[in-house]
Amino acid sequence: MLAGARRVLDEVAHLHLVVEQSRTELRVGYAWAALGRHTRRVQKAWAAAHPGLPLVFVHSNSASAGLAEGAAEVAVVRRALDDPRFETALLGTERRYGVVATDNPLARKRSLKLGDLAKYAMAIDDRTGTTTLDLWQPGKAPAVVRNTHSVDEWLTLIAAGQAVGMTSEATANLNPRPGVAYRVVRDAPPIAVWLAWWKDQPPQHLTDLITLACDAYRV
Repeated sequence: MLAGARRVLDEVAHLHLVVEQSRTELRVGYAWAALGRHTRRVQKAWAAAHPGLPLVFVHSNSASAGLAEGAAEVAVVRRALDDPRFETALLGTERRYGVVATDNPLARKRSLKLGDLAKYAMAIDDRTGTTTLDLWQPGKAPAVVRNTHSVDEWLTLIAAGQAVGMTSEATANLNPRPGVAYRVVRDAPPIAVWLAWWKDQPPQHLTDLITLACDAYRV
């Protein structure tokens, strides 16, 4: 019953979004890191191509990055959306980075392996994050110390030395933090980045946005 009620609320939010689409901006939802180092490039390219329609990035800590909730017309997601109401386009991929306190011995390494991180307790976000224990071989995964609910909470935990983490290179680019070191994990698979939208109501100039974002990821 609860799941059904949530879907009804999502549909109501979607209808509200459709009504509000006459507004003079295109809102892009994201749960964390937006488009990483490509964010500014895409914003500037969009502004040059569509000066009358600002591209606005909106933070929403939900599985659909604000799409289902009506906070955005399109959304950047790094986990596949298993929902038939949404359509997606692959923009590119990002490397995975290990995240440790600067006084952790791993911070002295130039790069890491999955096995290095497995020696420590790990903080994850099982709602919007991209780190799952399936990345490790059976019996070799780290212990999970805490399930966090925001990038700030996650980084605070890591900076205190209470956990380590793993994330996309986009987080390293947009969230430098005193007391935290980011190191590339060279044996971890890359993270796919998608743009998602409502299948029955694609936003205006969607093709232009996909093209700009894909071009940025190719650079």
